[in-house]
Amino acid sequence: MAVLLLETDVSRRLSRLRSVRSSHIAPMCRSSTFARCRITTANTDCSSRDKGPDIYGLALWVWFLSLGLYGVIAYSVEQRTHEIGVRMAVGASDRQVLRMILLQGLRSSGVAAAIGISVALALSGMIQGFVYVNARDPAIYIAVLLLMLTVTGAACYIPARRASMVDPNITLRS
Repeated sequence: MAVLLLETDVSRRLSRLRSVRSSHIAPMCRSSTFARCRITTANTDCSSRDKGPDIYGLALWVWFLSLGLYGVIAYSVEQRTHEIGVRMAVGASDRQVLRMILLQGLRSSGVAAAIGISVALALSGMIQGFVYVNARDPAIYIAVLLLMLTVTGAACYIPARRASMVDPNITLRS
């Protein structure tokens, strides 16, 4: 008896699904493209994803990138406070310390960018179906590289500025 109820329930659900499919899907999506169609209450289209840039995702990516880099560089500067104090006592200027810390962050970011770009180029054939643009477009790689280096510079500037203000006398006494 339970098997018969289950079969009737499944057949009812299938008939409801067929009626919903035929009434709510755009006419151009009714045939073999049903698997790629997305049914929504307000909008029905045959695309598998929305077109256009995801500006909120990009902003979130930039925020987390800058926050993570800031944390790593700030921790590194805090650990190297004595070394920075010695450098400044020996004769390093504020600009030299600022440049040293900025180059440290940009160097590590440059290595990460080189690895990321080489992996992205190697896997561009596989990711072509997931992106909205040509996966081998050099303008995109250059734009992402410039954005990453700009964010890295901005995230490294605050700890570098703090390191350049270290007083060598106080640092050497501690």
